[in-house]
Amino acid sequence: SDIDCVTELQAGGGIFAEPFYLEECTVADLESAVTILASVNSRPVLERAILDIGRKTVNPDVMMPRVKGIEGAIVVALSAEHCKVDLEGSAQDLKIGDKVELYPGYNDFTTILHENFYGVRNDKVEIVWPTAARGKLQ
Repeated sequence: SDIDCVTELQAGGGIFAEPFYLEECTVADLESAVTILASVNSRPVLERAILDIGRKTVNPDVMMPRVKGIEGAIVVALSAEHCKVDLEGSAQDLKIGDKVELYPGYNDFTTILHENFYGVRNDKVEIVWPTAARGKLQ
């Protein structure tokens, strides 16, 4: 290293520019790079959608996930396997079966839940990266 007193570098999950870093740490001029794909599996009332993901898919402890590209859709709760989303305005047009992308609020606790990362460009999967250390917290 060029600095003798530096013995460790923690690059961390900030490279994904998740909402925690953008909103709480005021990181600017970056776009979030990780999304989780979910489906609408219930519309119990006009103002709510239930998605088919929950805490087993995305960890909400530091920050709740954010809905990508749907104005007026706000994640308000996660159970083990479901995500409750409040809907306003045009977001109320969501239908059962619609696909919804979510930005994990904080990726450090989410990435270890998944076997693979899928690199997507122009709506096409270009590469699959296995999460080699998944489940290796010992």
